Amino acid sequence: MVSDAELIAKVERLRQLLEDGLTGKGYADDEYRELRRDLISIPKLKNRLPPFLMTLREAKHLYHQVKDSHPSYASRRQWLADEFTKALTYLENDLSLPVKEGVTQVLSKVDAQHVEDCWRKALDRLNIDPEGAITTARSLVETVCKYILESEKVSYRDDGDLLKIYGATAKHLQLSPSDESEPAFRQVLSGCVSIVNGVAALRNKHSDAHGKGLQSAPTYLRHARLAVSVAGAAASFLIETWEGRLAEQGLSLPHWTDDPENLQMALDLVAEDMYAEQQMNEMLDK
Repeated sequence: MVSDAELIAKVERLRQLLEDGLTGKGYADDEYRELRRDLISIPKLKNRLPPFLMTLREAKHLYHQVKDSHPSYASRRQWLADEFTKALTYLENDLSLPVKEGVTQVLSKVDAQHVEDCWRKALDRLNIDPEGAITTARSLVETVCKYILESEKVSYRDDGDLLKIYGATAKHLQLSPSDESEPAFRQVLSGCVSIVNGVAALRNKHSDAHGKGLQSAPTYLRHARLAVSVAGAAASFLIETWEGRLAEQGLSLPHWTDDPENLQMALDLVAEDMYAEQQMNEMLDK
């Protein structure tokens, strides 16, 4: 997975290549084509890059598009800087979330795309939709708790009460503060409960999950950063604790192939595809 720091370097290099071409320093079309292909293939960047990149397959063709509207080298440099601001600002803000890389790495351990998607959605919304990011942060904690409980075949009441769902997860993982004899650990585990409680409260007060009145407090980016950071940290802690408990029993985190029903479903899909392909080939041969 390419880091945001590496993506920033690639975007900056792409901008520099285009600037060189527009200011008489020559074009590097091969490098441009490779960078363009890599960057527009990244979903979170595609709509934040300059629109002209979607059709500009050769760097040298940009000159004819801007030579009249931006006749001087200085105006071309400024125009390019403005065009790339949206993508670079997004990546720089995304990079400034301290827990991002660590949480992404931990969540990738679980064989559950919907868990990773929830985290990615929270990050993607962070700088463009703070209220939506808070809603998704709350969903992340709930999603991880449900994934653990369902994987462990632990029943729970699915009534949307995050604290109850977290409580059931903590009890199963033996994370209750009362189960810990060391005072420092008791304090940390109590803090986890407070974090989850805080995320739920932020979601109720500052998210887009409810309508707002005239006196509603504004939602700032810092609120969203707080919610996404603590939700990511809580989700990671739960996953790593679960992994540790399984390791104590000589087990590892579950994989979708561990479930015979999932495996049979996959085999059935493959068989259907093979049959459909065979039928198509027979029709073409006639």
